[in-house]
Amino acid sequence: MATMNISIPDPMKNWVQSQVETGVYANSSDYMRDLIRKDQERHSKTAIL
Repeated sequence: MATMNISIPDPMKNWVQSQVETGVYANSSDYMRDLIRKDQERHSKTAIL
């Protein structure tokens, strides 16, 4: 699996961490992968239209 480092402002980092703390996501990478998958699905649906 490839690694990508991103820079985000503290409020966004805090938001990601809060999502992880809910227990739905194992870690911040898991959360980001879910966001990317959802974005890919949205773009696929838009392309079909």
